[in-house]
Amino acid sequence: MAIDLHFGETAGRISENIYGQFIEHILTCINGGVYDPESKFADENGMRKDVLAHLGKMAPPVMRFPGGTIMCVYHFEDAIGPKEQRINRKNLIWGGELDPSFGTAEFITFCRKIGAEPMICVNMASGTPEEAGNWVDYCNGTGKSHYAELRRKHGYNEPFGVKYWCIGNESYAEPDIGIHHNVDLYIRDAMEFIKFMKLNDKSIKTVVVGSDDMVWNKRVLDALHRVTDYFSIHHYSGENGNGIYGPFDGEKKLKALLEEVSDLIDT
Repeated sequence: MAIDLHFGETAGRISENIYGQFIEHILTCINGGVYDPESKFADENGMRKDVLAHLGKMAPPVMRFPGGTIMCVYHFEDAIGPKEQRINRKNLIWGGELDPSFGTAEFITFCRKIGAEPMICVNMASGTPEEAGNWVDYCNGTGKSHYAELRRKHGYNEPFGVKYWCIGNESYAEPDIGIHHNVDLYIRDAMEFIKFMKLNDKSIKTVVVGSDDMVWNKRVLDALHRVTDYFSIHHYSGENGNGIYGPFDGEKKLKALLEEVSDLIDT
């Protein structure tokens, strides 16, 4: 086997954002994980100092919230303001109830503590474009609008400055809540969500949904490339019944997928 070394050559800068992470209301990821006011390790905000210390060492550049699949039933106004006034809903995705104690403001605080840029995924399945726009205004509003003033009333005078916003999660997945496994409906509604959101803050960067299905990817990119900034490819590489080499086969498929999508983006 020969190994060729090319000294002094660079292939360009790799964006550190590809090393981002996400948290979701599933099992003890958030409640009992990063957030546990009853823990002896809790700080003044109810976040576990031991977890924060480890995450600080990992230094994820971007952190996504609230999901993931839980996005399908997440309404941001349930989890803002005084804790005693927040709303508990059934967690239709993972079971039990969705604890509103860790909401938007807590997530922003969490990101600031570990040095990550916050990324918020909006509820396309059971939410509305107007709700998504209101969430942007609550986070980033600088004027005297209702939601900017509401954030100040909740104790946060300065805007959160959330740059990255995901337009849905795995919208193509038919078993998930919602109708957006139909690519035409995803395109139609994503366009409207982006309108409401960017009209509230034109500086935000939006992320539309990609998949393993190149027909889906081509349709979405053809329709939405003019109004979005990023394309998120959701791919699972695992054993999947293929034996110990399954993950390697998955990585090969991912590489081929990325090359195909890259060609679409160039187009």
